[in-house]
Amino acid sequence: MNSVTQSGSSRMIRYDNYKLYEHVSDPGELYDLEKDPMELHNRFDDPSLRGVKAELMQRLQRWSVRLTDDLPKGKYNARLAQHNWYRTSEAHGA
Repeated sequence: MNSVTQSGSSRMIRYDNYKLYEHVSDPGELYDLEKDPMELHNRFDDPSLRGVKAELMQRLQRWSVRLTDDLPKGKYNARLAQHNWYRTSEAHGA
């Protein structure tokens, strides 16, 4: 992943009344924000929300793929000018 625009090991998506957290090293979290606005009851493994979880994970995956930097990693040395200004007299031909 692009270390500048995407960092960390967790992702979150909120859609409709639900919020899903996906963690790289831990089980995920799923909350019904209408019934549990304080996010106290993790329903990630609740069989009755299997379809909701699948939809949110698919939406999160699409978002992650869209934002993933597809450029190869390589050494990049920007060519910078000595100065980032110019003299007014040079710009006008004086």
